[in-house]
Amino acid sequence: MVFYNKIIDDVVNEAINKIVRTHDLDFERLWLNFNRTDRSVMISLSKGVNPMQNRQVASSTSFSAIKRLIKYGYIIRVNEYEIEDPFFKEWILRNCI
Repeated sequence: MVFYNKIIDDVVNEAINKIVRTHDLDFERLWLNFNRTDRSVMISLSKGVNPMQNRQVASSTSFSAIKRLIKYGYIIRVNEYEIEDPFFKEWILRNCI
């Protein structure tokens, strides 16, 4: 019989938190390799905003960044653009906004 010292109310959120903490350095290394436009696109997507609507960056520049990020597998497009790794997205929301 297994006994638990602590019962976790929200086991899913606790698992997400643990994964994000465990991969913190991996995500930071990825982030530091992005240029400013890539970071802007990733932040927009993390917030659920279409990066093409960001008026601080030219549409052509955003589109080039999106193409590059798709090529390297950081972004996918289903119905709209989204970050491929949901844990990386969560890391961005926690650390870069």
